[in-house]
Amino acid sequence: MKNSNEQSLGDAIRQFLKHHELNGKLAEAEIVAAWSKVLGPAIDRRTTKIKLESGGVVYVTLDSSSLRQELSMQRTKLVDALNESIGKVLVKEVILS
Repeated sequence: MKNSNEQSLGDAIRQFLKHHELNGKLAEAEIVAAWSKVLGPAIDRRTTKIKLESGGVVYVTLDSSSLRQELSMQRTKLVDALNESIGKVLVKEVILS
């Protein structure tokens, strides 16, 4: 018989993340890992910053204007590939700078 203060490990982790406001940081870490996996090491080396904002907007800073131009034409594909890599719809838009 369960005591009233018992909960599943998953529920405890979710409660901890919510209480310490870490859900956003965890999601951002997932996106950073997915970016590296989806785009590979060459583009990952040219990426200087990845920031997740509310609403699923991901801001990516690149150190190459030609790479930024090339990727900007594939933003919709990037969103789809990142979400597929993460396994959930988290990214709504990618903004390159």
